[in-house]
Amino acid sequence: PDTLIDLSNVFADIDSAVIVKTVQTNTHPNLLAASIVGNTLTLDYQPDQFGVANVIIRGTADGKSVDDIFVVTINAIDDAPTVANPIADITVDEDAADTIIDLTAVFADIDSNTITATVHANNNQALVTASIVGNTLTLDYQPNQNGTANITIRGTATGKSVDDIFTVTVNSVGDAPTVANPIADVTVDEDAADTVIDLTGVFADIDSNTITATVQSNDNQALITATIVGNTLTLDYQPNQNGNANITIRGTADGQSVDDTFTVTVNAVDDAPTVANPIADVTVDEDAADTVIDLTGVFADIDSNT
Repeated sequence: PDTLIDLSNVFADIDSAVIVKTVQTNTHPNLLAASIVGNTLTLDYQPDQFGVANVIIRGTADGKSVDDIFVVTINAIDDAPTVANPIADITVDEDAADTIIDLTAVFADIDSNTITATVHANNNQALVTASIVGNTLTLDYQPNQNGTANITIRGTATGKSVDDIFTVTVNSVGDAPTVANPIADVTVDEDAADTVIDLTGVFADIDSNTITATVQSNDNQALITATIVGNTLTLDYQPNQNGNANITIRGTADGQSVDDTFTVTVNAVDDAPTVANPIADVTVDEDAADTVIDLTGVFADIDSNT
C-alpha cells in the first residue's frame, strides 16, 4: 500500500512564516510516484517494481527554501505467476480424437521464472483423461462416454502457483450397434428339419437403443429360406437340395446398423428311388399272348442314380 508521511514537523521557520512543501525531485518515477496534498506526502509504489529512489522535498517560505532528501528502497519480491491466456472451454463429440493444447503462453511470470504446468484436478476422469508432457496438454476422450469435466491446470514458479480452470463438454453421439455374439456357421443334412436360432444376444448397443434384426441377404434361396419373426431366425431347407448359402443378418438401431454373416452348409443325402408311374393292373383272357410292359418310367431317383 501507499506510504503516507506527515510533513507538519519536517520544516521550521524562525520567523513563523507559512512553509509550502513541494516535491522537488524524484530520481525514479517508474519506481514510485511522490505527491503532496497539504502536509501529507504520499508515496505510491508502482506495480512489480523494485529498486532505489532519491526523493527531495522542498520547504519554501517568503521566497526562500530548504531541501530534505531521503532514500526510498523497495525490495524485490518473487511474484506468483499469472494466467495470461486462459484455456478456452472445449466441446467435442463422443469418441473424438485427442485434443492437443499448447500451454506455452497460458501462464506468465513477471520475474521471468520458469513455470511448470501440471494437471491439478479433473472431476470426471471416466469421461476424459488429461496429461501434460513439457508444455503440451493432451485430452484423451474415453470410448462411448459423454458429459462434462472441469479440468484445473496449475502453473508453478519458485514455489508459487496459479490455477486455470476450463470445462470440457463431450456431446452424446448415437453409436452403431455391434455384433456381440456372432451366429455360428450351420451344417445340416439334406431335407433336415428347420433350424431355429435365437437372435437375442447376437447384437448389442452401447446406447441401449432397441435393435431390429432383418435378413439382409441370402445368396442361395433355392437351397434355404431365412425368415425372422421377433428375435427368432428360422432356416427352412428346401426339399432335396444341397450346397452352401451365405446369409447376412443386419442389426439396426437408431438408423445405424451392423451385419453378421454366417454360412449354411447342407450335405447331400442319397435318396431312395420312388415309384413315379405305378404299373397298372393287368386283366387278360386265358391263353392270352405274353404281356410286355416298359418299365422305363416306372421308377425315378432324385439323385439321378442308375
